[in-house]
Amino acid sequence: MSVASLCLLVALTAGQALAQPADVAAIQAREARNADARTLAALERFRNALVARFGGDPTLTMLEISETEGEALVVRANGPPEHAIWQGGRWVGTDGRQLKPWASPSIAATHAFALSSVTAEPIRAWLDAWRKVPGQATDFVTGYAIGYESARSRIAIRATVGSMTTGRLSQQTLDAGK
Repeated sequence: MSVASLCLLVALTAGQALAQPADVAAIQAREARNADARTLAALERFRNALVARFGGDPTLTMLEISETEGEALVVRANGPPEHAIWQGGRWVGTDGRQLKPWASPSIAATHAFALSSVTAEPIRAWLDAWRKVPGQATDFVTGYAIGYESARSRIAIRATVGSMTTGRLSQQTLDAGK
């Protein structure tokens, strides 16, 4: 075999080695972690937007966040909570949309929580533990809801999880740390 032929063979073989698909589960796990990071970044942007719109440390009866949208019920001094939706870096109308607290409105108002109590830390800790369990590293968390849960008598976070392993959706409840 000539040197030129050997070089051509090595070049072609190296190209094929680079073109080999990576482990699908590893790609899915990496993409799940990337989605986690984007969602937690969206939470921070939404928190900043709520402070800019409502000032100070707004009090909430409910908050939902996903990678693309944030919704909140913000307690107002005179009247029912205001429904606010942040999408695509701007406030959007709430016509035809509802966000309901898990508890009755009066109980939710009694147990309203400060926006400053909603942080990424308990979510990140839960994600780290969740992803260590075999078969859950590739799960996709579609969003989080935070509110007062009467059954637990405390503020809780609910994560909606799509399993790449089972093909099912589930809702996981975690402690909000408050």
